[in-house]
Amino acid sequence: MKLKKIASMMLAGVMAVSMLTACGGNTTDDTQKPEEPNVTPSTSASAQTLVNNMSKEAQNKVTAVSNGDLDAALKSAVEDYFSNADVVKYGQVFEIYPYGYGVNPSDARRTDIGEALVKNLNAYDDEIGNLNNIGFKADARTAVEVYGVNGSVTDKDVLEQLGHKITQSVENLKTEDTTKYDNATHVQQYIDYDYEVSVSIVTADGRVWGIEDTVKFVAVAVTRTGTVEAGMDNLI
Repeated sequence: MKLKKIASMMLAGVMAVSMLTACGGNTTDDTQKPEEPNVTPSTSASAQTLVNNMSKEAQNKVTAVSNGDLDAALKSAVEDYFSNADVVKYGQVFEIYPYGYGVNPSDARRTDIGEALVKNLNAYDDEIGNLNNIGFKADARTAVEVYGVNGSVTDKDVLEQLGHKITQSVENLKTEDTTKYDNATHVQQYIDYDYEVSVSIVTADGRVWGIEDTVKFVAVAVTRTGTVEAGMDNLI
């Protein structure tokens, strides 16, 4: 009888430890990085959907393109820095209206993922509007913004919302610029700017308090290039 009682107590102890271990796995600190996030970049051809949801003025300033470098840069940033804390922050990014739910992409630029994306892409800035601050430059310069939303939101829905969100920044981009007039050479340089926009989407799986959820990160990159012309003043 004593042996049976001891065996029963030992079994109960093992079960208790097992339950504690299982519970411990579900109560991991939300800042812990998931062991194997499932990262799948989407095609950047969806950039046209983004452009179609901008104002006509903004649409006339940009050309939608694919961008393999953006795909790789975002994928690397998410793989390196995605954590369960991101699931908490971006996993339920919705606005509730009387008539239903609306998509509300949350700004993720000032995060480790946002900073890594700028670095990985060798981008000029993390704000599209700051392309105007570059000055008289003809070489390609890129600004990239990144947003997070619940993984259940469709690509189309989030791109429509982001198109509306960034349209004013695109509208305000310069299409031309000039240098200061040189009195000695009577030359003033002119430059025309062209802009390309690309989109990449990466979905990562996470777990918080034992509940699985996904986060969709959407990166929008705008690249500016310039064509320089030199004009001569008519001398009298």
